[in-house]
Amino acid sequence: MPSGFSVSRKIFSVTHDSVLASASIQEYTIVSDVPYKNSDFYITMLGSSKGLVCLLYYNITSQYFVCIWSPATAEYMKLPGLHALKEYNYLDIRTHSFSYDCKIDNFKLVIAESRCAQGNDGSAFHIFRLREKSWSTQSVQYDITDSSCGEMFLNGAFHWVSNMFGQASQFVLSWDINKEVFKEMQLPNKSWGQGHVLMDIGVMDLDLCVIVQVPTSLIEVWVMQEYGSGESWCQRYTITHKTLVDYPCFKGWDEFLFPLKMACIFKSGDILFWIPGEGLLYDPKHQKLRNRNAGACHLLTRGLSNYLATIVSLGSDTLLGKGYESY
Repeated sequence: MPSGFSVSRKIFSVTHDSVLASASIQEYTIVSDVPYKNSDFYITMLGSSKGLVCLLYYNITSQYFVCIWSPATAEYMKLPGLHALKEYNYLDIRTHSFSYDCKIDNFKLVIAESRCAQGNDGSAFHIFRLREKSWSTQSVQYDITDSSCGEMFLNGAFHWVSNMFGQASQFVLSWDINKEVFKEMQLPNKSWGQGHVLMDIGVMDLDLCVIVQVPTSLIEVWVMQEYGSGESWCQRYTITHKTLVDYPCFKGWDEFLFPLKMACIFKSGDILFWIPGEGLLYDPKHQKLRNRNAGACHLLTRGLSNYLATIVSLGSDTLLGKGYESY
């Protein structure tokens, strides 16, 4: 099952098997057949689900458009413009998630935009439904943390770390993809002191998990043993490996800008962490770092997504290499 990520005007891919076999991410490939590859727009991945990949194209003037692409069939579709989001400013985009609603056979994309820069409270959740080919917007008082930028889909819902606007206490926020309603779930009932704590959401053994990062101190992995129950959190791992807890991305002028991101957890229990420029494969059972890879120093992690090849039709007549691509 390949894992894809993007940087600049290219899409890169690396297989899960190659990471485990060589404890390395140096054997990545450049995906050559990408929609709008000759445009002057940068590319990032907004998510992937059931063989479809959602791509964002943007430039330095904040112009943007979104495209859904099927690598298996070379079919792609440019989404209609989102009038509620006239410009793409990555500092205002808290998260983006893309997945499949199996109950109604539809794909949905969610882009959460902070309204703080506009002098408003809370966030705007922009929702695109593929079957209807239309956008809608929900205004909410939730403020998703920057470290949660990315997708995490489990039990028919997206999940992020969030707080109510103007309040410090955090919780897990879920959004049911079918009912399109929000739900709050309690985080582990533990204090990590007065310093800055970073949290990210993941999946471990089909259970919701949270990765707690206390910079220069420790990393903890907690698992929710009973979905939806805040009382069922169980601490699975405590990581104190110096390379991980003291990583330079926590220091300097851009402190906390790029926290460790848990890309995936393999069946072996190994955890693949991503940070800008490096892939870190950690064995928590033996507390060993299997790989510290600096061979991909130019790769960024904002567009990281898992991809599984599946033949799905977009219902579009637009194929790569067929006709002129307008944008």
